[in-house]
Amino acid sequence: LLMNVTGIEAAKEQGLSKWGGRVPANLKLPLRDGDEEKPDRPEFQGMYFVNAASKLQPGIVDKNLQPILDSTEVYSGCWGRASITFYPFNVSGNTGIACGLNHIQKLHDGEFLGGRSRPEDDFDPWNEDDDDDPLA
Repeated sequence: LLMNVTGIEAAKEQGLSKWGGRVPANLKLPLRDGDEEKPDRPEFQGMYFVNAASKLQPGIVDKNLQPILDSTEVYSGCWGRASITFYPFNVSGNTGIACGLNHIQKLHDGEFLGGRSRPEDDFDPWNEDDDDDPLA
């Protein structure tokens, strides 16, 4: 994971006005340890992760910057890059740095996380001229 950690530090500085002039001791950070937070999920072992969200749909492009319109082309396990923004929050006593998702660039396919297969791996092409009844 390559991430601009100075973005988190800048968000801490921005948050001082929300947090009474000091960084809270129990500040929640977006960079999380998969070994600690998801010990039952093998795909997270030995990994760090961030939860990034957006109220607006992010722009999604391929490696040549062509828009990806088919939502099934981007899935948990494909490889890519994300444009993210860190910002401070103070909501109902919870304080921290959140991660906003701006855009995604898919670079190539990967193995589905969580063991899900791809449809093209589960099926052979169907030929109407075959004598075999697909429902038999």
